[in-house]
Amino acid sequence: MKWMLTAPLAMAAVALASLAAQAAGPFDGTWQVDSGGLGTATAQAMEGTGCEPEILKFQVKDNQIQGGLAFAPSDPNRVQNNQGPRSAPITGAVQADGTLNAQWESYTVTGKMTGDKVELHWRAPCGPRVATGSRIAPAEASGSSTNH
Repeated sequence: MKWMLTAPLAMAAVALASLAAQAAGPFDGTWQVDSGGLGTATAQAMEGTGCEPEILKFQVKDNQIQGGLAFAPSDPNRVQNNQGPRSAPITGAVQADGTLNAQWESYTVTGKMTGDKVELHWRAPCGPRVATGSRIAPAEASGSSTNH
């Protein structure tokens, strides 16, 4: 008799765990970061490093980071958003507290998401990089993925 009560409870627990795993994460959405655009605090931090400002987008779905980047054909030191055959995937994860760890080619990116804001850090050939940004509205995210 005991096992007859335990089996349905165990199945219910497995079903609830499965639903929780499929639930959207609090950081899901499209994010855009600026790594030193003109007139920003990050631009002043990049001054004299030779690092070009870049605006990059990535997605978070179920706390997994997704996207694609490629070096610009006209400038092998400049990175741009790209989902085409020349792109390399961005992969990584966001923890429940917003801590972010991602990888693109040989670059490791760390950062922190808080609400709708994000700050990222990585080391590029031109030196250490810092990018700040935010989650963007779905209408803004539907534009071209080749913005840079």
